Amino acid sequence: MRFIFLFFILIISAQKAGPAERLKKKLFETNNYNSNIRPQKNHTEPVLVKFRPILNEIINVNEVAQKLDIKFWFHHEWIDERLSWDPKDYGNVATLHVPQDFLWLPDYALYGNADGDFIIAESVRVRIFSNGTVMWRPPIITKTFCEIQVANFPFDSQNCSIKIGSWTGNTFLLQTRNFDVRYDVCTCCEPIDLSTYNINGEWEMFQTGCWRHVLFYGDLAEGYEDVTHYIVLKRRPRYLILNIIIPTIVFSLLSCAVFYLPAEEAEKITLCISVLLSLVTFFLVIVDSIPQTARAVPKLGIYILFTMILNTVSILLTIVVENMHHRGPETHEMSPWIRTVFIDLLPRLLFSSTMKKMDVYGPKPPKISDVFKGTYQYRAIAKLAGTENETDPILLNPEVQDAIRGVEYMAKSFKEQEFNENSKAEWKYVAFVLDHCLLIVFITTCVLGSAIIFGENCMDLLRAMWYIQRDDEYLRSESLWSDQDLCFKYLSSEDQRDVLAASLALANEETP
Repeated sequence: MRFIFLFFILIISAQKAGPAERLKKKLFETNNYNSNIRPQKNHTEPVLVKFRPILNEIINVNEVAQKLDIKFWFHHEWIDERLSWDPKDYGNVATLHVPQDFLWLPDYALYGNADGDFIIAESVRVRIFSNGTVMWRPPIITKTFCEIQVANFPFDSQNCSIKIGSWTGNTFLLQTRNFDVRYDVCTCCEPIDLSTYNINGEWEMFQTGCWRHVLFYGDLAEGYEDVTHYIVLKRRPRYLILNIIIPTIVFSLLSCAVFYLPAEEAEKITLCISVLLSLVTFFLVIVDSIPQTARAVPKLGIYILFTMILNTVSILLTIVVENMHHRGPETHEMSPWIRTVFIDLLPRLLFSSTMKKMDVYGPKPPKISDVFKGTYQYRAIAKLAGTENETDPILLNPEVQDAIRGVEYMAKSFKEQEFNENSKAEWKYVAFVLDHCLLIVFITTCVLGSAIIFGENCMDLLRAMWYIQRDDEYLRSESLWSDQDLCFKYLSSEDQRDVLAASLALANEETP
């Protein structure tokens, strides 16, 4: 009884699967379908294949190897005249799914492939419609060469191209058509489909474009058609700004702040060297984040080099300031022009209350004769009165003369000591003025250097501080690709632009 029940179930199942099975047998066995023959019954007509890449993910952009790793679905559509049927004859079966090995497939290849394999999953099934339309959407993970431009790093944009075409089929055998064919000449076509694109954390999908053209190789009369899709990727610089650029700016400001530290502090040189060592250590940590290529020097590398040079120069100038601060009359005599520039002129130009001119010489010391001023006055009065002798007994006293010589020696010593102290104070004041001048010069150099290097990217720096996330729907909007002029922007040569312009003009003339 159980055997009979299972037998009836198998019969019912076979009847339900019958139409699709009969259809498959008719299309591929009864009709002797040959997957090596083109699907056109008229061998003089080319097979029109519509295809469009559907981008799924930007896996990686290798700046050193100049490779773009991408994942996308390769959507194909064409008509196979041998695979059409009337659904009424097969239980209203309108579509049929078969393995891709069953039927003819276009031999598209990726020009400029970097990994040697154009990976297409063998388990992908092909969908066949009753009117003979074949839809094939294999997933592809591949690497393609991409010329990396790192001069503007980390605010760079990369224009990578994916060139796809038939390896053996010329235009007389196989022709490629996009889903929106506006012209039958060399022209722009619909860009990559971004409906299933997964946003990349490092790269922003900025723009896409498409260029279709026919190439003639050697003396061959037949041209080979290919379609080149352009992907313009813009780096998201927020991470690099917050973790590399801003710390480097802080290091450069510390190099400037050294000149605000008083020259009496012994840590002045220590601070300079500490900043330089910290900058070198920081550079060794981030060196892997900078694209390693000899074709161009990235902006970030230039800025780090600029900061290191600025810090090195600050160390050398700090040594000069310290040398001036500790100078004295024993070893250095101040030139008149130094006194004029750094004591008389610059303090007034700096408009700083802390930079007043010092009275480096102080009040004049009294003369030795003033010590005995009263005696001289007495002698003069006595002489006028006619009662004073030629010699004064007080001045002829040996003890008084010894005292006078001692006072003269002490006065001379005090005068020399005061002169030395004033001269040292003068050199310290020159070092003080020079410090403040260098502070202004280095701050100006730091600001101007940063503005010159990153002047074009100020908005990106502001976006890093107040980051505004772009609307992802805008990136996927078809309105981005409606303007034909966008195609001109991403063509690799002037010849392609000229051909495109001529093609568009010809198409506009033929359009009623």
